[in-house]
Order: sequence, then C-alpha cells, then structure tokens
Amino acid sequence: MKYFNKKVKQLKVEQKIRKGLPLRIYVAGPYTDKNPIKKAENVSLAEKVALEIQSKGHFFYLPHKMTEDWEHKSNANWEYYIDLHAWHIQFYDAIYIISSSPGTDVEEKMAKEKGLKIYKSLDEIPIFKK
Repeated sequence: MKYFNKKVKQLKVEQKIRKGLPLRIYVAGPYTDKNPIKKAENVSLAEKVALEIQSKGHFFYLPHKMTEDWEHKSNANWEYYIDLHAWHIQFYDAIYIISSSPGTDVEEKMAKEKGLKIYKSLDEIPIFKK
C-alpha cells in the first residue's frame, strides 16, 4: 500500500474537476471462498451491482472480474491483490460496498482515507443525466 498514500491531494483536486460527469465507482465485496459455488455467487452478485451502476449512467470497476480465478494461475498472495486494488481505488470517485469481508473492509478504509463517497445501497447512487 506504499503507492496508495502518495496522491491524496491530487485525487481531491481531480474530484472537483470531475463535477457534472458520471461517477467512477469501484465495486467492493466478498470474493474468495473455499466453496467454489459461494465464490461464483459472490462474482455474480458483484456483476449485478456493476450492471445496476452502469444502468444509472455511471462507470464501474469490478475487481472480481479482473482477477477472477487468478489464485490458480498466479503465485501472488493476498497482499499483492490488496495493493493492486489500492492502486485502482485512487482513480475512482466513489466505492460501492456490497458487504463486509476482510478485503472489502481494507478497501473501504482506503476509500475513507481518500475521501471517496461510500455507497452501501444502490438506491443511494444518483442517476446521471447528461
């Protein structure tokens, strides 16, 4: 998370510049589970959330799909993925929290430190009108 803490001021300036544009929303929620069916359900739910965000006119980032099944393809550890997601969070205006998990809790903490808007209900997300 070394990189994460370097750009707080830059991010806040950029957020002011982006007013009047669609939000960029990072989707955070449980991913890993020893039960492959539960893991697939976690990914499916995250996809549904992302599509709802898109239907409201906003952009989303879905880390669930970016690194899906990489634990079988890579020797990277949990901390690597947290650092990767921390790097991405800095580029977003808001974070949507599906529910708590060890990774989601870290991502939410990062978002709070960056001053991002935190959504926990899809009803909270405004509809973007051009």
